[in-house]
This record gives sequence, C-alpha cells and structure tokens, in this order.
Amino acid sequence: MSILLCFALHTTLHAATTEAMVGKVVWVKGKLQAMSLDMTGRSLAGGSPIYLHDTLITDSQSEAQIVFTDNTLMTFRTGTNFYIDRYDYHPATVKNNSVGTYAMNLIAGGFRTITGLIAKKNPSQYQVKTPVAIIGVRGTDYNAYIINGRLLVGYNSGSPSVTHGGHTLYLNAQTPYASVRASDFAPVPLKTQPVELKHQATIQRTTFDAVQTPPSAAGAPPAAPPPPGGDDGSSGGTAASGGDSTQSSTASGGDTPVPPDTSSSAEGPAIGGEAPSSAPAVDGTTSPSTMSGQQTPANSANALDSFCIQ
Repeated sequence: MSILLCFALHTTLHAATTEAMVGKVVWVKGKLQAMSLDMTGRSLAGGSPIYLHDTLITDSQSEAQIVFTDNTLMTFRTGTNFYIDRYDYHPATVKNNSVGTYAMNLIAGGFRTITGLIAKKNPSQYQVKTPVAIIGVRGTDYNAYIINGRLLVGYNSGSPSVTHGGHTLYLNAQTPYASVRASDFAPVPLKTQPVELKHQATIQRTTFDAVQTPPSAAGAPPAAPPPPGGDDGSSGGTAASGGDSTQSSTASGGDTPVPPDTSSSAEGPAIGGEAPSSAPAVDGTTSPSTMSGQQTPANSANALDSFCIQ
C-alpha cells in the first residue's frame, strides 16, 4: 500500500513539474485547485508554485491571489476557472527589448489584476481570452467578470480596451466600464458601475521573489497567510492601484507571505476589496473537476473569442 501511495505521489509531482513554473500563490481564502493538462489535480496554498498550462479553480466559497514571475498580480473571485495558455517571461537585453508573452483564458468567474512587466514592456503580447471578447493591457489595473454569458470589465487605471466582433472599446475615467454579450455587435460602454463589479477582490502588493515556496512539494502545504483586508471596493472609476505591480510592498523572510497592514493608506500593500475573515490551508480531498461545471480548456478553447486591454 505504501509503495502504491509513494508511486501515486511521485506521479502527481512529476506531472506538475514537467511544465515551467510561471508563478506562485500569495494567499488563499477557502480552496484553490490547479489542474494540469493530464487532468492531475493539486490543492494549492500560500507559496505553492503555479505551472504553465495549469487551470486554476476556485469554488463558490473561495478566493485567492497569485503572482506571476513578471510580477503581474491577480486575485480570483469565487467560481473562477482560469487557464494559463501561454506565458514566457525573460528580462529584456540590449539586443532584445522583448520581455515575453502573456496569454490566458478566463473560462468562468472573474478576477482583478494589476499587470506586470510583460504588459508594461510588450503590451501587444498581453491578452486574456474570454468566451465573448478579448482583453489587453498597458500598465493597467482592471477587473473582469463573466456572469450569465455576459462579460463585464471595469477600469481602475491605465489604458484597457475590450475587443469584440472586430470593434474595440477603450476604457478610461470617462468610460470606465464595458459590457459584452456574444450577440452584441460591439462592446457596450457603461458610465455607471454594474452591481456585479461592486465587489473587487483584494490585491496584496508583493513580488514573485518575495513569496516563499514551501520547503518540499511532497510535504503538507503550509497554512496560507490571512488574505489582506481593505475597503469594500464598491467605488467606481479609478482605484488606488498605482500602475503596474513592480512597485511593491513585500514580506521579507519567513515561510509564508506576511499579510499587509490593513490600516495602511491606499498606497500600502492592500488594495481595495473586502476583508476575508480567514485563510485556512487547503486540504487535498477535492478534485478540481468536482469544483466547477465548466469545460476544461481543451474543450473550451475553440469557443473563446478574445478580450484585450492596451
């Protein structure tokens, strides 16, 4: 029995590590699951590595934040299904000013993000596909949410755009929101914040290097640090985001990221969002396939239109 268990564990770890590591988990409230292309599921906690071609899944009671190697910050809402399609980050050189590619699929749910170096240096290489539109960015803080076949996008800072049916809508302080359905001729501009976007998940300012990886992937995951607190995130228009995520306030040392001081000003580590009460460690009893009714990326990719923020 112990031999079989060891073999199964080795197989799971091998499947997870054959792809390149692209990021880490910052904090988890509830449960965060990762599913690889071979349908191997992993439970994630603060500091857990994230790999290329992972599908990240939160259930109806959970939220989580991750950070990519280019310091892109993302916080997932409840009920989110997010596929890491293409990602490659490398620092620019004298001969090559490109820093990489960021191409993701939002299959269900939603997120808030503060983009990192790829979007800042190579905005044309950043896109997030959704079932109805494409998002691209340039030094941007925005949030996106899919509900009942409708994509809602909210501007916080930067220069986001939403593309659908060959038509592109640029969001700014004067036109801060967009709505897109598959049947729409073009993205619909909105002046008033949709009620579905009033909840903005908290983003903790940090960097990839500041998030400590668990000492052994074979051991039990460490308890995730408490998610950062903040205001209720209900104000529309601009938010206190401060641009890309390379300007950071980070934890130093320790085994898990240190949660921010929730009494800080808007320029402190915690940005917007509701303050979750706790962040328990994730257990390994739930398979990602049981947490979402959505199709896997392999079955959904052909149905995805594109959504870009520039």
